[in-house]
Amino acid sequence: FCHDLSRIPRLSGEKKVFWSSYYRGTPDACFIHMVYDQIPERTGMDHGRTTEYWARIENMRHAGGFLSLSRATTDDMCALYGMCDRQFVATSDNRMASVFWPRPKDAIQAFRKAKGISKPYFLAVGERYGYKNYAIFWEGIGRLRQEIRDKYMIV
Repeated sequence: FCHDLSRIPRLSGEKKVFWSSYYRGTPDACFIHMVYDQIPERTGMDHGRTTEYWARIENMRHAGGFLSLSRATTDDMCALYGMCDRQFVATSDNRMASVFWPRPKDAIQAFRKAKGISKPYFLAVGERYGYKNYAIFWEGIGRLRQEIRDKYMIV
């Protein structure tokens, strides 16, 4: 960790602070690590040295500070990794931006028409990892009688 922020001006090079991605940091600068979740740790998924998650965990060990996506994630960092010093952990306000607020009916109708959405629908988005219940969703759809499935769209 580079807890001593007075160290930053003494670092070599022009760029002194680095905003870390989920998996990458740099040993040459103090960097801030964005922490989204601790799902692998909390769900029992393998997160050891041979997994894609190890780089994230290793990166966290060397970060100079953290921006956590939610209070629950901040609490998990403390419980799982002992990263409890609130001086180095900021928790973001995880509210939805106004751009995502409900739209007026006429805007919704225009969007549905433009996208060919003519029935009630299920929306499936994001990565298809096992903990996201994507397979269960398809299994459930498959169990519906055809006359019920015909009433809906999947977008």
